[in-house]
Amino acid sequence: MSYVFDSSSIYVLLNRGEIGLLGGNYTSLLAKFELGNMVWKEVFLHKRISKEEGAILTSFVSKVLSNMNLEDVDCKEVEEIAVDYGITFYDASYTWLTKTLNLPLVTEDVKLKKAIEEKKKLKVLSVDEFIQ
Repeated sequence: MSYVFDSSSIYVLLNRGEIGLLGGNYTSLLAKFELGNMVWKEVFLHKRISKEEGAILTSFVSKVLSNMNLEDVDCKEVEEIAVDYGITFYDASYTWLTKTLNLPLVTEDVKLKKAIEEKKKLKVLSVDEFIQ
């Protein structure tokens, strides 16, 4: 079975070194920007890694994403989901993809998971639930 991964779940799997689980699965085109921003935070805000390490990590993230199906979204429908679910446009893009492809969403975003579960229309899992 295939899954839709949001950037939070991709980042967790990257940190755990379990990138093989991502290959062939789906994510939004937005993920590359969100993941890039996560790397930027590690370099610039948290100072956990150097600028050079950030550049290497960004290249690695790009390679990981090249093994996934990066999908574009219908912005009008995403906006409707964002308003209906009370979630950000970013989160709604993953929700739209999940709904459109009829696949489960893997996310570490507790607010997103709760919003989707309240609608009881889509399956949503954490990384740990996905691995089990």
